[in-house]
Amino acid sequence: MKQLSLFLISLSLLLPACTQQHETEIKHTAPMLQLQLLLTQAASLATLPGESVRNHALELARRAMSGPEMNAMHHGGAADHPMMKATHDLGDAIFELLDAAPQAINNEHLQLAAQAAQMRLSGKILTDEAAAFMQKQGRALLSNTAPTQHTGNSAYDKAAAHLLALLRQTG
Repeated sequence: MKQLSLFLISLSLLLPACTQQHETEIKHTAPMLQLQLLLTQAASLATLPGESVRNHALELARRAMSGPEMNAMHHGGAADHPMMKATHDLGDAIFELLDAAPQAINNEHLQLAAQAAQMRLSGKILTDEAAAFMQKQGRALLSNTAPTQHTGNSAYDKAAAHLLALLRQTG
């Protein structure tokens, strides 16, 4: 009986700490998902022709990576959040792709991977049956786009392969 009492007291002391950690996790996860959603949209636009579309892709990526939301997260204790590295890696890969190709190169694999990532991220942000549907559809779309082996050694080919791998992991 004494052990049970000690266990219950210990549990009652640990529960608030666990709850606070969970609340902190949620506090940082939702904004990070939103930033990743901006980045996946930028990735999708980066493969479309037209200077104005590519400028929009660059604007979305800049906003996600250095806008007020990211700045607030860095100053609010999320700099060490596990999703922060993934978000920065995704943003860097988009900038790398935009730098590597002065003009858009139609890349269906990148477009589909970006769309699948957007669907999966939307599924994480939504909270009802639509969330499960979006997650399922995103996974299905991604499974229909087999990863490609890029044999080219150009800066664009390397940037596209890197971004494709990150998009497949996003969401």
